[in-house]
Amino acid sequence: MNLCRGLFRKGDRNWIEVNDSLELTQVIPADDHRIDLEAALAALPPGYRTVVVLHDVEGLTHAEIGERLEISANTSKSQLFRGRRMLRTLLAPGGIQDARI
Repeated sequence: MNLCRGLFRKGDRNWIEVNDSLELTQVIPADDHRIDLEAALAALPPGYRTVVVLHDVEGLTHAEIGERLEISANTSKSQLFRGRRMLRTLLAPGGIQDARI
């Protein structure tokens, strides 16, 4: 994997070989999983939800989140950690029964 990344970084893309027999499949999450995630995000406290969305969905760094929300980067890190932990709990079987539609 690292060798491939290294070659890709160098710009040497001539080594890639296309195999016509390779079938690519797209994984589409079931609708009920999407509802679970949306409900779990909605159940998070506002601070956790904001940091989780800004970091994991929009791809902002902790420094950027700190500037945008006027908090320290360390606060952003701790809220992300706690928000993810709460999301795991909510998404566990039986974790968010009352938030289902």
